[in-house]
Amino acid sequence: MRRSTGIVYEGVTVYGIYSSLDPDEIRYVGQTKSHLGERFGWHLGFLRAGKPRTKFSAKYKQWGQDVLKAGGEVLCVNLTKIKAISEHEWADELSSEGHRLFNVQFTGRQSEILKTAWLDPVKRANMSAHHQKLHAQTRKNPATNGAAIRWQRKTWKVADSTKEEIRKTLTGKKNGPYSLEHKINVALGTKLWHRNLKPTSANSAWLNLLIDVTRNGSIVTPRGRKTREILGSLIVVDMTQPVITIAERKMGYRFMCAEAAMILDGDDKVSTIAPYSKMISSFSDDGDHFFGAYGTKFRSQLDYVVKSLKKDPSTRQAVFNIWRENPPETRDCPCTLSSHFMIRNNQLDTFVTMRSNDVWLGTCYDIFSASMWSAYVLLRLNAPKIRLGNLYHIAASRHLYEENFEDVKRCLNGMTIGFKYEPLHVKEFAKPNDLSKHLWAIARKEPLKYKWLKELTK
Repeated sequence: MRRSTGIVYEGVTVYGIYSSLDPDEIRYVGQTKSHLGERFGWHLGFLRAGKPRTKFSAKYKQWGQDVLKAGGEVLCVNLTKIKAISEHEWADELSSEGHRLFNVQFTGRQSEILKTAWLDPVKRANMSAHHQKLHAQTRKNPATNGAAIRWQRKTWKVADSTKEEIRKTLTGKKNGPYSLEHKINVALGTKLWHRNLKPTSANSAWLNLLIDVTRNGSIVTPRGRKTREILGSLIVVDMTQPVITIAERKMGYRFMCAEAAMILDGDDKVSTIAPYSKMISSFSDDGDHFFGAYGTKFRSQLDYVVKSLKKDPSTRQAVFNIWRENPPETRDCPCTLSSHFMIRNNQLDTFVTMRSNDVWLGTCYDIFSASMWSAYVLLRLNAPKIRLGNLYHIAASRHLYEENFEDVKRCLNGMTIGFKYEPLHVKEFAKPNDLSKHLWAIARKEPLKYKWLKELTK
């Protein structure tokens, strides 16, 4: 058996289990003398098919399954050396499909144990039987009861400096379960996901924002309306998975597609989008057009963006501006300032900067629209080797309005996935306008020529 690549003090590794949906919160902290990959495999097996024996284990299992159902990942991190925590994330991806075990992808040497033990049905069954046998012995043998196990843990020789480091970073008891209210990076003053940003689906990114604003936001009252706000917020979204499918949000998918298609067409007329939203007309100053429409700015600068990327694929100047200089008094002051396109590692990434972003009402639609105009640019480029990449969505003010506080709370307490959809394959569309027509077909409930998001027409 290979030894852990993490730094282990006197044969003991201290580890934590956490969720990609709430990466600043450690759900469980434990110690092990065995290979950390094997120990993590035990946790994964328990979350999938374990039989809870205590109130905590039942809550722990439910927590893990909720994370997976919400499209998140369950991750293991080596806590033995706190300052190197981001270097010891061993799980890259975890499937949320409940009909099979876990599709775990590991990097480096750590892949061997779990690939062997958990992806092989026979060995997986043997390991499960082995752990069940150990549990049975623990219950029957007085010499290995809970007190003896706790006493044995106390005899493990963990360096005092390591214990102190962990105490400063984690709240609560040194060993054992940790609730979602306990944070790992208090001492470091920085968040794990800020140090190791990875693209996620729209679902995961949005849930992260809801949690972040709810827990860390400050109360401010712009225009006399109470909001909870965080400043300088960044999320990274895989633009092939740009749709929020969390049922509790009650998304207007016809409006979502119509709004994106309207931007791609360069349309600013109220009559175009009004059939898909009861409230949208109130943002127009004259009842006919929108002052801050994104589509007119997108279409007027599209040729420049495409030309810049074709002339120099490494350019940093492919930007289209949305903000209006010196805007007059208006009901439709654009929230988005600009969209910046860059080609790196054979993928088109987009950097959208916003002055203001309502997480509950706006973010869900903004992620989709930005992903669609990025896909449109990629189709205009007509570069077969370039794929659709990540959306870096940046907001100066990320906030929730008071009237949505209870909606957010209910969503976080009982979120469910409404449906699943296939990732966006841009090359499915023959030309740019096909994407716009496809979005209109979904909005209008017309027969679809292409398969993407066919789930919305059911």
